[in-house]
Amino acid sequence: MKRRFTAILLLATMVPVTLLAGGIVTNTNQSASFIRMPVQDATLSIDGAYFNPAGLVHLQNGFHISVSNQYISQTRTIESDYALLNSKAYTGDVLAPLFPTFYAVYKMDKLAFAFNVNPIGGGGSADFKTGLPSFEYPLSGIPTALQPDLLLIDQNAEAILGTNPGFSNIDGYNVDLAFDASSLNWGFQLGAAYAINDMISISLGARYIMAKNIYKGHLKDYTINAPTAYGGTQTPGNYLRTVATIVQPLSPPTADALNAQAAILDVVTADQEVDDSQVGSGISPIVGLNFKISEQLNIGLKYEHKAAIKVKHEVGKDALLYDDGTEIDNDMPSLISLGASFKPIEKFNVAVGCHYYLDKSANYGKRIDGEFVENKEVIDKNFLEVGVGFEYLVTSNILLSLGYLRTQTGVNEKYHNDMGHSLNTNSIGVGGKYMVNENIGINLGFMTTMYEPYSKEYPSNIAGMIFQPYEETYKRSAMVIALGLDFKF
Repeated sequence: MKRRFTAILLLATMVPVTLLAGGIVTNTNQSASFIRMPVQDATLSIDGAYFNPAGLVHLQNGFHISVSNQYISQTRTIESDYALLNSKAYTGDVLAPLFPTFYAVYKMDKLAFAFNVNPIGGGGSADFKTGLPSFEYPLSGIPTALQPDLLLIDQNAEAILGTNPGFSNIDGYNVDLAFDASSLNWGFQLGAAYAINDMISISLGARYIMAKNIYKGHLKDYTINAPTAYGGTQTPGNYLRTVATIVQPLSPPTADALNAQAAILDVVTADQEVDDSQVGSGISPIVGLNFKISEQLNIGLKYEHKAAIKVKHEVGKDALLYDDGTEIDNDMPSLISLGASFKPIEKFNVAVGCHYYLDKSANYGKRIDGEFVENKEVIDKNFLEVGVGFEYLVTSNILLSLGYLRTQTGVNEKYHNDMGHSLNTNSIGVGGKYMVNENIGINLGFMTTMYEPYSKEYPSNIAGMIFQPYEETYKRSAMVIALGLDFKF
């Protein structure tokens, strides 16, 4: 158990802090328009610079700019039925009050040039104010681990003195645990689109990704609830030394063994703090196709190639996490998106779309039992996201929208733990767009995401101070409010 908390935090540095829509590590909620109607894969508007870059050739000639921000709130809850824990539920709050996107496009006849800035991955901070169950399992087992030896000392003392001293009457523990993880992958994208003819257009671009992950945590003030007669609440090391002093006259070897065990527990339960970060970068080439079949039907297709990213560890307060300069895989996966937009009547638009994330061919730096594993070992199927949306033009300048988005993860049971899990989701977005005039548009959207809980059974592990099988359940909920402004000149 020596330095076990540090080892657990090392595993925790693989936690992705993804927000709302998207794959395991990718954000696709990249505009206020997406929040109000989460199917933009065939859009011919300016946010097509991300969703459908080949469709930008259908913008009016001139400059187009779009800026938006999303306020995102997410709650993560990990429940455990392990009997020795003080708490059965651990809650982490993920908040991103600033989640901005920026698009700039210049359209000239058959050509369009675009520049984007997006939080393409991460973007929030997961704050578990009471830590996570995996941090606490070994610590919760210390009182139980001490009781058999202390019970034997009680029995031996009673046989000699006729009185049971009650050294084994330990009834719990106390600890101050906390963990805070944040991650942000900024994407800077340049691209160009060209209209081959009135129906077919193509695009080519690339995104430069800057990744940064920050991890903070602490273990402080670990104590056990010892008998009041021997000092009450105190560190386990101090308690064993107290017992050793009392039994020294009766059994010097027993006292020596207790003092040796106390020294080990001093190290295991000592206050520890971690404040570490990882930084890296990568490039993702992007190609797109758009087919404007008619004024009523448009189809958009996009492929983003994997960005191979290795983040370099920067040592913080505890160098035992990783050596300074250690590189860890932190890829962004390839993505294929396909969508269609159809107007059965002039005022009504129906959109469908899907996103297919090639997770198995990427490497997320996942660790199991202290060893890095490739994605294909913990992912059986690639992540799939599908959606449908509706827009209705109420007046010449007011558009209302509604959309539904479903995500289906492909990870297997090995992937899931309290520090990193991927859940299926159902999201509903509503909102609208108001055209102030022909050059200025305002988008407003609200989205709620419902995550399907997942439960996993774990075996006992006496060596790791886990004394019985237990079950963990992973739950989440999220909401977002978005505001965006579109300009053309």
